[in-house]
Amino acid sequence: NRRSGGGTPIPAEASYIPLYDNTDTIPDEVPVTISFTDTDSADEYIGGEVTWSLDSQGDTGFTQEWVVMLASDNLGSGAEVLGTAAIGTNRLVLEPGYLSLLKSYIFVYAQNVHGQATVGSYFQFQDPSTLVITLNTTTTTTTVNVGAVTNLVYTDTDDAEYTLGGVIEWTPPSEINPAATIYKAYIAYDNANLYGAALWDQVVESPEIPVGTNRWEVWGGTGRRTENADYPANYLVVYTSDGTNLYDMISVPLYDLSTISPPATVNLVAETFTFADTDDSDNLLQGNVAWSLQEPYDLGFVEEFVIAVADDEAGTTNLRTLGSKARANREYELTLSSG
Repeated sequence: NRRSGGGTPIPAEASYIPLYDNTDTIPDEVPVTISFTDTDSADEYIGGEVTWSLDSQGDTGFTQEWVVMLASDNLGSGAEVLGTAAIGTNRLVLEPGYLSLLKSYIFVYAQNVHGQATVGSYFQFQDPSTLVITLNTTTTTTTVNVGAVTNLVYTDTDDAEYTLGGVIEWTPPSEINPAATIYKAYIAYDNANLYGAALWDQVVESPEIPVGTNRWEVWGGTGRRTENADYPANYLVVYTSDGTNLYDMISVPLYDLSTISPPATVNLVAETFTFADTDDSDNLLQGNVAWSLQEPYDLGFVEEFVIAVADDEAGTTNLRTLGSKARANREYELTLSSG
C-alpha cells in the first residue's frame, strides 16, 4: 500500500525517484505555496524564477508533472501556459521579456497523462513597473500602462442583434513601444482578450491600421462573436503591434446596440448570490450584495445591473430599486446604505 509510516527505515544514503501511483483519472488538487518575483522592469513584461513548495500533507502520488500558468485574476481568467516542470523540481525559470498583458496571477496545477487538476494554487505578484499613487492620504496601487492607447471609445451603430458597426476612436499612447508600427483591434470574451477575434477596418480593408491613425471604422455587419462559438464577445481590445507581436493593450466593455431588452435573448445565471442584512431595524436594509455569473455569460446587451427588492419572487409586486452596478467581468459587489 502507498502510505507513510512503519516499515524499515530508509538509509540516509539511499537513492530515490518520485513515485507515481497509476490511476484512471486526473489528479486531485495538490496545494502548494508559490513564490515569484518579477525581475523584468519593463512595462507588461515579466521574467524570473517561479518556485513552489508542497504543504506538509501534500500527496503527489497521482501527479506526473506541474503546469505553471499566468492568469488575469484568482479565478484563472484568460489563463495561458508558461511551462511545465517535472515532479521533484518545483521550479520554472521564465526568461525576461515575456509579455504579460497585465496578467499578475501565477497558477500551479498538478497534471498526469489523463489531464490537469481542476483546481490549482495561485499567487499574485507585483510588476516592478506598477506605480503607487497617493490621493488625500488614501494609497491606491494602479498599473499605469503608458504604452497603450487611452480614452478608447466605441459606439455600435448597427441595431441588429449580434452584429456590429460604427467607429472606434482613441488617444495615442504617451510612450509607444519603439517597435510598434500598427494597431490591431479584437473583440473578446474577457478583458484579457480570451478567444479574441480580429476586427477589420472598412476604410483600409485590413485587420490593422498604421500608428498615427487613431480612428478605426468597423466593417459593416461584423458578427459579435469570438474564436470560440460558446463564448460571446463582451469586450473590445486594442493593441499596439509590429505586425507579428502584440504589445501594450487596453480593453473596454463591448455594448451591442439592439432594439430588445437583455432577457429577450440573454440568460444570465447567477452562480452565487449573497446578501446579509446588517441593519437590525425593522424595514431597513444595509450590507453588501455580491454575485458572480455562471460561465459562459453574454454581457453584450448589458450596460449595468440593477439591484431591487420586491414582495414576490417574480419581482412584479411593489418593486423598488436600491442601486445599480456597471457591468464588468464575472464578479460583482454593491454596498447598500441603511434605508
